[in-house]
Amino acid sequence: MSKISEILVGWGNALKEKLGLLDNTISEEAKRRMLICDGCEVRNLWMCDSDKLGKDKLTGEMKSGCGCVIFPKATSPDSKCPLNKW
Repeated sequence: MSKISEILVGWGNALKEKLGLLDNTISEEAKRRMLICDGCEVRNLWMCDSDKLGKDKLTGEMKSGCGCVIFPKATSPDSKCPLNKW
């Protein structure tokens, strides 16, 4: 899936979540992802800050955030955390 498709799916799913229409499986996974993001070193309010660095969970390499709005990204099943936390 292309990044544009991931973004569109994420924003569509975020809207569905707010309206109570999101599939329960996707909703539960988004909640799990958001809990992980809550304590992340690259989080800046509601963004995955591209100006901040954090340690990649798999490689240990220092990487920047992706710049995405976190909640829609968390609701996009094909999206991945830039630090491989989910």
